[in-house]
Amino acid sequence: MTNFFSVVRSRKTSDLQENALSGHLSACLVHMGNISYRIGKETDSEQIREIVRADKNFSETFDRFCAHLETHKVDIDKHRITVGPWLRMNPRKERFVGAFSKRANQLRKTNYRPPYVVPEKV
Repeated sequence: MTNFFSVVRSRKTSDLQENALSGHLSACLVHMGNISYRIGKETDSEQIREIVRADKNFSETFDRFCAHLETHKVDIDKHRITVGPWLRMNPRKERFVGAFSKRANQLRKTNYRPPYVVPEKV
């Protein structure tokens, strides 16, 4: 959505270079991460190292994360890190499946208060 904000300002939807689905799918990735975090639990650094050690990219990312926190004098053993579960989603139904899916699906949608209720189908 390269020009989303300029289109919002101008109100010229014909100038939009991407469609709404593209924005929706991009936002879904962020929401999935937040849902995993909310289901997660505080974990000590050694447990996290054990979780990520099988994947080189995750392991290196965690090492950089720890180095960044250390640079800023954050003691990760004193301030434990929240680690969420791996979540799987059925892309057609946009519903979580598998382990933790029941709790994750409960967090998929907020209960809005009237008059700000978002209908199931728009």
